[in-house]
Amino acid sequence: PPGPEKGPLVEVHGPEIAHVPATARYVTYDGVVREIVRFSAALREGEEDCQCPQCCDGYCYVIIYVEFVVPGSPLGGFYYLWLKC
Repeated sequence: PPGPEKGPLVEVHGPEIAHVPATARYVTYDGVVREIVRFSAALREGEEDCQCPQCCDGYCYVIIYVEFVVPGSPLGGFYYLWLKC
């Protein structure tokens, strides 16, 4: 997990949709440091029930806002952020 020199981690648990940088490796969920597994634009079949805190095969997701830097301008939107449980 990151040390304090990396700065504060984004809290992704709560009623608001968190803004998570695309370069983030860790976030906190309900105050607990969690490793980011992947960002995804859509859920696969069978993943609907895996929203945190409900884990499926050791992972769960939260809906977040993220901006990806692409040539010309940033591209932002809502994504599923997958965390290790």
